[in-house]
Amino acid sequence: MNNKEIIGQYTLTLKCGYGAYGEVFLAEDLSGRQVALKRIAKNQYCLDWQREFNGLMKYCHKQLNHPNLIKIYHIEENKDYFYYTMELADNLNDAPASFISDTLANRLVRKMISLNDAVTIIKQLLDGLEVLHNNNLTHRDIKPANIIFVDKIPKLSDIGLMTTINTTVSFAGTMGFTPHEQLLSAIKKKHHRYTNQSDIYAMGKVLYCMVTHNSADDFPVFPLELMSQNGMKQLNQIINKACNENPRMRFENVEEFKDALNAKAHANILKRKVSLKHVAAIIFILVIIAIIAGSWEYRKSFTAPSAKSTATNNIDEPKQTTVISPQPPETRAVISQLVAPEKKMTIHKPVKYPQSGSFFADSKIDDDF
Repeated sequence: MNNKEIIGQYTLTLKCGYGAYGEVFLAEDLSGRQVALKRIAKNQYCLDWQREFNGLMKYCHKQLNHPNLIKIYHIEENKDYFYYTMELADNLNDAPASFISDTLANRLVRKMISLNDAVTIIKQLLDGLEVLHNNNLTHRDIKPANIIFVDKIPKLSDIGLMTTINTTVSFAGTMGFTPHEQLLSAIKKKHHRYTNQSDIYAMGKVLYCMVTHNSADDFPVFPLELMSQNGMKQLNQIINKACNENPRMRFENVEEFKDALNAKAHANILKRKVSLKHVAAIIFILVIIAIIAGSWEYRKSFTAPSAKSTATNNIDEPKQTTVISPQPPETRAVISQLVAPEKKMTIHKPVKYPQSGSFFADSKIDDDF
């Protein structure tokens, strides 16, 4: 916008969206704070703008303050239109000159939602929806395009179709997120009495879109490749219950919806703990086996020497021998006794050797003993 338009105390800087009955702008107030401004033209031939104005007033009169519900800052009306300002969604575009609103619908297009993100987001949105229902209000138009992120926190927005619970009003909502009982009333051109079941059905469809990345019209088709993931069967059961065609078979209220999600999360935690215990037990057993095997080999190396080493010792060990050198005749008998004390010795008669003129005792060991 080259020539910036001014509405009241707000300067419109950029057009960033439009709805069924109006346009949404990026605007700045006098303090420089950026806000979202929605302007709805009055049409004397169509009173849809009146319905949105009434829904807005019902929401603001409750003075609701919850992190998962959008904040409304200012409302003003003149003869041609009315407008209101509210929290501005985060910008998905890195370029500041253009603005892409951070809605759940845009995140799904960019496939920015993981399974864990889906469960976390739906729990936060259910917290905000519970506050609406506790204040006797029903949203009537819950869908990914009407869920924005402000500072990465999901919020229910676009509260123009909001009405009091159990009020009989004309049909309103978005195809794919509208329960069957409302569609039947619309086909029969009858007014419908809105209850909290309408919002629970729509929230179940939102969860379905986040988990499967399918459109709401694809329900109840569930990709087979997802069913093998941990906890997916329980999550599919929760979605089917929230989106049951029979409103009596759905969750009775938001608290019951949240309890089912928390029970699923608790079951997954228990499964993870059990699996971790199994892994720890297996590791412990393997360590014990390794210790026992190592201890056995260690003891074996010391208590059972090999035959090769024994033979080597026998070869290397020198045998003890006694060498008897020639001795004088008077000591020869004594030496003989020292060499073999266990043998019985017999002394024979002296023999004369003519060469030396000396007599030697001819000793002989009697081997008969």
